[in-house]
Amino acid sequence: MNIYRLFPWLLAALIATPMNGVALADQDKRPIYVISDLHMGVGHTKGDNGYVLEDFRWPRAFDGFLRQISNEHPKGVDLVIAGDLLDLWQHPTVACAKLRDTECGCSMEEMKQIVKDVISGHQAEFNSLGRFLSGTQNRVIVIPGNHDVALMEEEIWQFVARAVPAGQERLMRVKSEAWFSSDGKICIEHGHQYTFDVNRFPDWPNGITKACKGGKRFFRTGGENFVQSLFNDKEALIPLIDNLVPESMAISIYSQYSDLKGKKSEDIARLAIFVLLQTSFYQKLQWLEIKSGERDKKSTDQIIDFCRRCMGEDVVLGSEEGQRYRTQAGITGAEQEKEFRLAMR
Repeated sequence: MNIYRLFPWLLAALIATPMNGVALADQDKRPIYVISDLHMGVGHTKGDNGYVLEDFRWPRAFDGFLRQISNEHPKGVDLVIAGDLLDLWQHPTVACAKLRDTECGCSMEEMKQIVKDVISGHQAEFNSLGRFLSGTQNRVIVIPGNHDVALMEEEIWQFVARAVPAGQERLMRVKSEAWFSSDGKICIEHGHQYTFDVNRFPDWPNGITKACKGGKRFFRTGGENFVQSLFNDKEALIPLIDNLVPESMAISIYSQYSDLKGKKSEDIARLAIFVLLQTSFYQKLQWLEIKSGERDKKSTDQIIDFCRRCMGEDVVLGSEEGQRYRTQAGITGAEQEKEFRLAMR
């Protein structure tokens, strides 16, 4: 749900505890288990060492979990994967993960390739799901989250459905905002829409694509933009930083690392440049959690005030990162620097 991950089955809580820790829907008495945020990424498609951006590292635990709940409930069990089964943000082999055009993410064709690569890197886990569904009355319900929102599109979902070798008729996808049990007493969703932060979509679940230059692309939230513009580089240095709970621990560890390497000022400047110059207006509102429904002058003034007080133009311009950015942007003279400063405001 958020930028940082939780260990999947510790997060996976059984929704209620009326009977041996398992939620039961009154209508058919089927036990319901809920897990989320598995974040299966590119896996080991690169070889035995895989990619440092891969966050799912427990295939045997996943397989054992599925076997256990299936054995415990021979009449059938419902497994709800409540968002982010896949991680479609962190992909080093497809160009759209490196875009710098704020809200325009991957095209449909680029996303298809990403999903193919993710499935290739996690075929063992999809085989486990097939065994869980095969020859049983078990069901798997997949709720798309903010990291795998593309599963809302039928073309993308079909790649996932076909990757499960058996029991596909009992593999279901939620196309709306939430899943409800058959008796209507249990509601499950991913949760990224609850607060106005960097993970929220402006029009969920409908507005997941956007008309961009060159055609339709998937809408990129401020969180996805941040991960692809900044966070991936940091995770490459400390691979487990994306699996720490709470996220404040990850921030603390990286802050110590940055300080030790003498990079803290540089990191602050890089973040300032990102927030000020590499985010859309909507994403700036997300980062600052400004809840105004209108993009009005008051909201703009709040952003300006925040940037002036907390970032500081000279900190950015005087840093190595600032110098590199000015060079890339072709800022050479006093007049262009003045325009650059105005843009930051």
